[in-house]
Amino acid sequence: MRLFATLSLFIIVLGSIAQTNSNIPIGVWRTHLPSKSASTIAYANNKLYVSSAKSSFTFDLSENSMEPLSKIDGLSEHEISVIRFNEETNTGLIGYTSGNIDIIKNGRLENFDVIYRSSIVGSKKINNITIYKTRAFVCCDYGVTVIDLVRNEVVESWMNLRINALPNIVYACVLNATQDSVFLATQYGIMSASYNKPGINLMDFVNWKVYTNISTSLSRSVGELNGRIYAGVSTIGVFVLNGSSWQNIGLTLDATSTCWNLIKSNNQLLVCANNNLYTIDNPTTYTKVFTTNSFKNLREAIYDRKGNLWLADVNEGLVGKNGGDTYSYFQLNGPSSTTTFNLYYYKNTIIANSGGYNSVYFPQYRPDGFYEFQAQDKWRSYDQYNSNYPPGIGDNLTSSYNSFDDTLYVGTFGYGYVSFQQPNTFVRHDTTDTPMKTMNVTGIDVDSKGTVWFATYGTPVFQPSLYARTKKGVWSSYTLNTSKNESRYLLQVKIDSVGNKWMRYGTNGMDKGVIVFNEKNNQVRYFTTSSTQGNLPSNRINCIDIDQKGVVWVGSEQGLSAFYDPSRAFSGSFSAPIYNGFGVLFDKNVTCIKSDGGNRKWVGTTEGLWLFNDNFTEALAFYTINNSPLYSNNIVSIDIHAITGEVFIATDKGIISYRSDATESNKDFSEAKIFPNPVRPGYSGVITIEGLKDNVMVKITDMQGKLFYEAKSNGGTATWNMINYAGIKAETGMYLVFATTDKGEEKFVGKIAIVQ
Repeated sequence: MRLFATLSLFIIVLGSIAQTNSNIPIGVWRTHLPSKSASTIAYANNKLYVSSAKSSFTFDLSENSMEPLSKIDGLSEHEISVIRFNEETNTGLIGYTSGNIDIIKNGRLENFDVIYRSSIVGSKKINNITIYKTRAFVCCDYGVTVIDLVRNEVVESWMNLRINALPNIVYACVLNATQDSVFLATQYGIMSASYNKPGINLMDFVNWKVYTNISTSLSRSVGELNGRIYAGVSTIGVFVLNGSSWQNIGLTLDATSTCWNLIKSNNQLLVCANNNLYTIDNPTTYTKVFTTNSFKNLREAIYDRKGNLWLADVNEGLVGKNGGDTYSYFQLNGPSSTTTFNLYYYKNTIIANSGGYNSVYFPQYRPDGFYEFQAQDKWRSYDQYNSNYPPGIGDNLTSSYNSFDDTLYVGTFGYGYVSFQQPNTFVRHDTTDTPMKTMNVTGIDVDSKGTVWFATYGTPVFQPSLYARTKKGVWSSYTLNTSKNESRYLLQVKIDSVGNKWMRYGTNGMDKGVIVFNEKNNQVRYFTTSSTQGNLPSNRINCIDIDQKGVVWVGSEQGLSAFYDPSRAFSGSFSAPIYNGFGVLFDKNVTCIKSDGGNRKWVGTTEGLWLFNDNFTEALAFYTINNSPLYSNNIVSIDIHAITGEVFIATDKGIISYRSDATESNKDFSEAKIFPNPVRPGYSGVITIEGLKDNVMVKITDMQGKLFYEAKSNGGTATWNMINYAGIKAETGMYLVFATTDKGEEKFVGKIAIVQ
């Protein structure tokens, strides 16, 4: 299995390396995660393995290149808690917060899910791993599990290591030099026991010694060096075992330092404690490598074979120590946070809004600004520290682009809205320079005349909650219905093909639903679950979207529903599409909906991601953490890159994308192209024909004109897996591609060269 590919290192002092490729094939996933955080680091075969609970990557020191490491590369899960390698046996273990483990042997990855699947009650988080040739000692929140790495099986587990068999978190484990004693750093102190001796049951607490001459509440780490056992005690220092007593070696820590790890590397013991790093050579010789304010959450450190020192810091990520007190910082290109409230596509760009509100409509107080995936290639973050983004503004939650003034409008929860023009022009707007009566701008959309519409939340009684600003800067305010409290709490606005404004509303402890409004005749209508009031699937509406045909879709706690004819918005009702005899996803919490270029529906839920055909008569795919690289089943937002068809998916643990086989329809065939072309030996993906009009017939023949395959395009894209309807794979040769509209007024002809 290919675990790691290569990308060129871009900058030496700040290594910024893309986890992207603008030309990814159809059917391929890619990650979009921040890497400015690291809590564990390992070294093997001149390669660094770096991870936090948010993301992971490798740094090939031979090629000076970095590469993301994720489920796409074969990992079982997303949230890594520890990585350890034994270079002598060329074996590595990756431990997860769930208790799952991946074992790397000679470059091959194998899953070991015995702990994860066990009946152990409570947390199974893996805190540390120590490898001794064919044995791995896995330290968990419940105790220790010993694994035979030859047979890939559990040898024994030691649990409830506390008096009266009570739970005890184990942070670290080491054996002594003769490997006949085992030492643990636990939640309740340092413990030891005879190891690998017949008749001694280490599941029994009475066979363990708890040391009382060292802290029983602050002991966090243990290590072994040259036959001596050391213990790290947070806020106090490092101790060495002399006989049966512990003695401070003279290394003291300040009152704020946690002694996270004692790591054996380069025949030294590395003491990692927040902004302090020490090396221990023996019980009387230790060296302060640094005390620095450059980073303050150092968790682990390791030497490479050349003696270079590498650090894993929670706030700064991977750090390389240079000469003196200088450091190099390395990270992959990516968004600045895993937190996304909303995704939005405009002008070859995907924007991620990082703020929002919580489940009871309170602010999140997230200051991260927003981040953009630009030109299908790289992420750029906009916040007060790296751009002209106005300081003091948090919780941005919605975006809409106005092509009339080339401006992106970004709404926030509590700070008004921001107008943004590339490359770096921001202007803040709020109640001081607009007619708005609240600082909560929860919905923005632009109509066909270039007027920007703003929906707001928490408007005072009898005050307007919907606002419009023309391209000439003229404002209008709309009070929807003073007799209905719901009008004050708008959460989103979408404008349909006839100019109706669709809004969802709600606040904690109040009925929720949908409002439609048209200012031309001042019509307003409230939809609820009642059959006489619109027939919503649920009053808790999570999202509104309008598809390629103008149909208005709503997603709710009990599935989804559609309003098929917006011209009848003030008289008609919503209708749930039927799938397998029931309303589509009637028992699912639908969080977001997005239509692709072929008008197929991508539907996010709290249980995974669905893809349906355009009228919901067929479920085309269902992705979860169990059958895809998704980090989480909780889908927060979806949007689609119109040019490439790449589907961007925000989960509660970060953004991931999938290159689908549908793009926006083109006006003509002038930009039609075929890729890959030529198809070289070993290629197992699909051939893509893009730049087409919607739903055109595509025929593929050999050079003699014999039909080999035909299909209709999804939006502007058609694909071919190089197999005909009889299951015969295309042989080496030239093939012709014909695409034509229904009436034959436009045609495209191309050639494909296939080499098998």
